[in-house]
Amino acid sequence: MNNCNCHKCLAKRYNHYNSCYNVQCGPTGPTGSRGLQGLQGLNSGFTGPTGIQGQTGPTGSLGLTGPTGTQGIQGLTGPTGPLGLTGPTGLKGDFGDTGPQGQTGPSGGPTGQQGPIGPQGLLGPVGPQGIVGPTGVTGPQGTQGNQGLQGPFGPTGQTGPAGPRGPRGFKGDRGEKGTCNCPTSTPVFGTVTTTNELNSFTNVLLEGETTDNNPTALTLKDSSNSNSIVLDDNSVMLFELNIIGKNKNAINESASFIIEGTVTRDVGITSVQFVGGPTYPKKTTIHNITGTWDTDVIVQTGDGSIQIVVTGETNVEIKWIANIKLLILV
Repeated sequence: MNNCNCHKCLAKRYNHYNSCYNVQCGPTGPTGSRGLQGLQGLNSGFTGPTGIQGQTGPTGSLGLTGPTGTQGIQGLTGPTGPLGLTGPTGLKGDFGDTGPQGQTGPSGGPTGQQGPIGPQGLLGPVGPQGIVGPTGVTGPQGTQGNQGLQGPFGPTGQTGPAGPRGPRGFKGDRGEKGTCNCPTSTPVFGTVTTTNELNSFTNVLLEGETTDNNPTALTLKDSSNSNSIVLDDNSVMLFELNIIGKNKNAINESASFIIEGTVTRDVGITSVQFVGGPTYPKKTTIHNITGTWDTDVIVQTGDGSIQIVVTGETNVEIKWIANIKLLILV
């Protein structure tokens, strides 16, 4: 706070002070109240004494604090202290969540030109021949194909000249009673077709062996390369099959069956089919010791024929023989 100037005491007003003093400057206090006016002296022909001066008014209150001065100018920045020692490495934080997948980048440049074809490699050695797989089950009979168009008739040949009339023969003796030249039931061996047995009745013998439970076609006896009885176009054949199978190593294991049915062939090998409804061919089991052996007659649209198929037993040697009676009409 500021100090006031030294004021000389006024003896006239403050006769009890005889020296100067320093005072703290405050605001001027309010003027004290006027003292009471003394009583007017009696008119005695002379002026009465001056009345007593009134008391000094109370000192004025301390003045209000002046406003805060403006902030001084900031001092200059001190020099930078030395770099502190590096603290120990903190613990590894948890992995953050995977961010969203970025957009697919643009496609690569265009495909380059195809390089030249390299020289052909050396031919590798031929691998060993694979094992022959088992004979597959015969598939279902295909649908009958459309009948082909009839070809044009060839030109009629010229009639040859009539031969000369021969001399009249002598009357012969009465002959013996002739024999019937009817078709016989002699067994037929070799490839059988209805063409070489037109309008006939014949027997066919077949045989074969099995050592597993895969269906196996029997072959015509004395013709091991053929197991088909082929029909001719526009023919019908009634058959009766008698077949026996026997375990070659056990006398008490055997089976026998009879199968009857009718098969036709119209035009073309794919037209061969059984007739007589769903119950034919009709199979009768005469006996079957093991209960697992079986036989069947099937049609083959690959060559327009029928085949005799047998099913044996795994690791059992079974010999089969069959006789099929054929009544053929073309």
